[in-house]
Amino acid sequence: MSRVAAGNIQNINNIVMGAVKELAQNSSKLIQYVEESVMPAYDDFVTGGTQYKEDANHVNEVVVQLNEMSRNIDKMANDISNSISGIATSVEESADAITTAANNTNELVKEIEQIGQQMNSNAEISGQLKREADRFIQL
Repeated sequence: MSRVAAGNIQNINNIVMGAVKELAQNSSKLIQYVEESVMPAYDDFVTGGTQYKEDANHVNEVVVQLNEMSRNIDKMANDISNSISGIATSVEESADAITTAANNTNELVKEIEQIGQQMNSNAEISGQLKREADRFIQL
């Protein structure tokens, strides 16, 4: 029996050795597949992730710049609106001043006309007084 047992052990040993050899070959194939297929894809994935991060940073910078530009445009629009409001106020005040000047000019013309009328009236009265005085002189 020891010979049969030794033969069985030898057969089992050969089976185990074959299985280990096949496992080693399959492991080598698996390593080769990982090195040739998986690692390049992983490297591409890492490269893509790095590029994505760089692109995201660039987009963020652009958005920050657009936000700043938008704020500047908003400020300029407010400044322009305030300037236009100031101009409108100045135009309104100027129009009021012109209206006041025109009204004052009209009043001045009326007063000059009144002075002219009073001068004419004074001339008539002077004429009458002179005639009355002349009558006294003739008496």
